[in-house]
Amino acid sequence: MKFAFNLFAGVLAVAAVLSLSGTNAPASAQTAPSPSEAADYTGLHRAAHLGDADAITRLAVEGADLDARDVAGRTPAHVAGFASHENALRALASAGADMNL
Repeated sequence: MKFAFNLFAGVLAVAAVLSLSGTNAPASAQTAPSPSEAADYTGLHRAAHLGDADAITRLAVEGADLDARDVAGRTPAHVAGFASHENALRALASAGADMNL
């Protein structure tokens, strides 16, 4: 019983340390961009926010980073998803964006 308690306490301690370390980008990426953040978007992030699939395709052909992250860690696919632009998500996926980020 004592071993099980010590193991449990150790697991909790490790979990606490891990939760306090690292960056906040993954958690931030899980929040929608604010209106001011969206207004500042350029390139693929802007095209994704606006749902402009043609611009996404053009930018991808020009070599834009399909998995670029904004200051909060959001990719263009995150932005398109928050804006509910299925056409932009399809264009990003077709162009080769990592849809698992």
